[in-house]
Amino acid sequence: MRRDCEGQTAINFDVPPEQAAIASKNDVARLTMVLTRFGMLTAAEICTRMARKPTDNNKRRVRAAARAAFPQILSFSIRRDDGSRLEGYKLLRECTIEEAWAAVNHLASQERDIVHRKKLLLDEIHSGRIGRETITGAQP
Repeated sequence: MRRDCEGQTAINFDVPPEQAAIASKNDVARLTMVLTRFGMLTAAEICTRMARKPTDNNKRRVRAAARAAFPQILSFSIRRDDGSRLEGYKLLRECTIEEAWAAVNHLASQERDIVHRKKLLLDEIHSGRIGRETITGAQP
């Protein structure tokens, strides 16, 4: 386990990709500490603040820690009036009401997409066009 210059346990970035999506309590604590100190950051910025390259695997590890810390750490994207986007991770206790609602709306959008995809898959399964040989043993 690596320790940073302040003696805090750092997020363990040195893991294979298949394990990067699993966060420990130490990962969550470290992410919380970085966001407390620096405010809202993207996954790449968090990696940089932890003196790590913003590789896909490292950013995956940050996302896993943020998911494990939900709802204390929010991930969202807010469209500003000028058309730009405010994106990243932020501590819930430091969010504005607008930012918290943006996170709720983002989750609602994901929920609609997942429900739609689930329905499409179920329609295919129940149509009889797939899986017959694996479900019933019958040949097409």
